[in-house]
Amino acid sequence: MIFYATGEVRGVELDTHVQMLECMERLGLKTCEVNLVCRTIDDVLDAIDELNATRDELSYDIAGAVVKVNDYAKRETLGFTSRFPRWAIAYKYPAEKAITQLKAITIQVGRTGVLTPVAELEPVFISGSTVSRATLHNFDELERKGIRVGDFVEIEKAGEIIPAVIRPIIEKRTGGEHAVERPTTCPVCNAEVISPVGEVAIRCVNSACDAQLKNKLVHFASRNAMDIDSLGESNIEHMIDKGFIKDAADIYELTPSDGASLARLEGFGDGLVKNILKGIDKSRSNPPWRLIHGLGIRMVGQRSAQRLMDYFGSLDALMAADVETLLKVEDVGDKVAAELVAYFSDETNKSLIERLKAAGVTMAQTKVEAVDSLFSGKTCVLTGSLQKMTRDEAKELLITLGANPSNSISKKTDYLIAGEKAGSKLKKAESLGVTTLTEDEFLAMASARPGESPTPDSRGHLTDESGQGLLSF
Repeated sequence: MIFYATGEVRGVELDTHVQMLECMERLGLKTCEVNLVCRTIDDVLDAIDELNATRDELSYDIAGAVVKVNDYAKRETLGFTSRFPRWAIAYKYPAEKAITQLKAITIQVGRTGVLTPVAELEPVFISGSTVSRATLHNFDELERKGIRVGDFVEIEKAGEIIPAVIRPIIEKRTGGEHAVERPTTCPVCNAEVISPVGEVAIRCVNSACDAQLKNKLVHFASRNAMDIDSLGESNIEHMIDKGFIKDAADIYELTPSDGASLARLEGFGDGLVKNILKGIDKSRSNPPWRLIHGLGIRMVGQRSAQRLMDYFGSLDALMAADVETLLKVEDVGDKVAAELVAYFSDETNKSLIERLKAAGVTMAQTKVEAVDSLFSGKTCVLTGSLQKMTRDEAKELLITLGANPSNSISKKTDYLIAGEKAGSKLKKAESLGVTTLTEDEFLAMASARPGESPTPDSRGHLTDESGQGLLSF
């Protein structure tokens, strides 16, 4: 896989995606083997069919075609949603299928206690790799499809990635196949299982189940949650097996003596343990939305955790919220609100959070107070290469100044802040009559109080009328 980040381009003016690809080829960079320019929707549909018909001839596997607006200026007009660009869409081709025999059905237990049936297959090559296991989703789906151990089954890779069993091949049955009954106990801890009303899931009720514990802690330490360096699945599994950790708070309660004991275990050593402890300590200061996501509350993902923290500001405020208050948060519905209230009402969970708090894990979001400035309430767009700060730093400064940073130019834009090689955004701003600021002009205005007009000095420092430094970049 090859990935190029081309968000900033210097030394050349590029107006279209095709021009970008041609430029990359001239520089000796590899690009897609097939790039088709289409003028109409019919041309797009024909191109999708053409690519599908010839994709086996490519030197790499593809799962579909990506349709993009070629013109960069039009992309700016279309802009983005919170999740994806409005100027690009993926078309997925029908998944490649194969037939193999189902040898057994095993059961996996996830971090929320859900029991998932998994097909153990006679290995078969499909979509670029050999598949020996595939998801059966849930027991309702297993029974609906009538899949039995011993069946020959049709499988596919959903999105060319996740193997799944589609159907049994009834005509190949010999009479020796047999169905699998729904479990009545957890296959890992033998605890009772339940089927909540309105759900297809079967769940283990034992929160101390070893399978749940491992998966919970792997999720907690993962990149999208607490992002603890060097604390991956295998290290967590060893630490659980040896009795070092049994919940998330134990991670932060590890002592130097524990570290020395860990270092003596096979597969660890002083260097790895040092990195693990350093990663743990660093994660204490993570923004608290990472902790909320890491706790593994059902139906609360990364984006929901961010929105909850943006609204409440602290874990204490979130824990005290009732359903009615939670429903005021964007994208939080009845089910999510109920899950949050149930989680934070549980004494075990409350005790865990208190221990995390005592261990120094950040529980409240640092609020950046907007100041009274020349940018208060203004919509601002950044473009080009800035010399005295990064684009992210400039965006943070705008938020601090009470501005509303935006990604696209429109008639509602108050200021375009243009660095070097500003490109199509600058042209559009000029056509719409939007005020354009250089980086130095932006910094001067950022420093100014209402009624003042400071300018950068020879060192690039901003000063007020008395010559006192205000901001430095």
